[in-house]
Amino acid sequence: MRAITSFCLLALVVSMVFSGIPISVEAQADPNILLKIASQAQKQIETQISNQQVSDEVQKLFEEGSAEVDSLKDSLENDDISSARNHFLSAMKIFKKISQMILERPTVGTAISVSNTAYSLSSDLERMVKFLSKLKTIAEKHDSGIDFSEIDRLISITKSNIYDGNFDETKKNIVQIKRLLSDIKTTLVAQANESKTARAKDFAQKHLEKLANLIEKVKNLEGIDPSQIQEAERILSEAKNLLSDGNTDEAFNLLRTLSELVKKLRS
Repeated sequence: MRAITSFCLLALVVSMVFSGIPISVEAQADPNILLKIASQAQKQIETQISNQQVSDEVQKLFEEGSAEVDSLKDSLENDDISSARNHFLSAMKIFKKISQMILERPTVGTAISVSNTAYSLSSDLERMVKFLSKLKTIAEKHDSGIDFSEIDRLISITKSNIYDGNFDETKKNIVQIKRLLSDIKTTLVAQANESKTARAKDFAQKHLEKLANLIEKVKNLEGIDPSQIQEAERILSEAKNLLSDGNTDEAFNLLRTLSELVKKLRS
């Protein structure tokens, strides 16, 4: 089972390399992973060769591939990333050729099928990681206080499961990640709505206080109809009650009416 899993990984890497698809986010961030992948492929091919009789051509190819892995290691030690990538591609090309020569067609087909599954899961995970990055930016901007440690841990586990070929666990992980992303998004939306409501209430409160001061000043003006002052004070009191009860929209409607009334009283 381990041999099948290891070769599935090899098939994944090879299929991605020769189809022009980027190897992985990790490989771009940490070139040393190229050596890990190439070494794993080398060990897998070596195991297959040791378990069966192979031609001199296969043995020679394996030696060439192993030499490329050694050169890859040297390039990484010298921080020559460009050369390291070339040696990696050469090694994987050789190992791919060997695998095609010594494996039966059904096995190759199975490996390719599994590699497609791995790539599909990797793509799903990458999209979710990008979405999570956007959510983190929003959360940081608004100081949401959301704890991302659980989803970060789960993403790390999922990457390892894909790398190891544990696709059943990977699918379960992805379902959990999607649920956590949904929960985080819901929390951010709720916080945004609360913040919007709080700002609206604060604005309404300040406007109410301003109108209350204007009403007090209007009382001292000559020729003011007392009934209009009473009406203004009634509306003011009702608006205060609505704000206290959290009915900001209704309070705003009354404040608009009150503003028009105060404007007439001052004219």
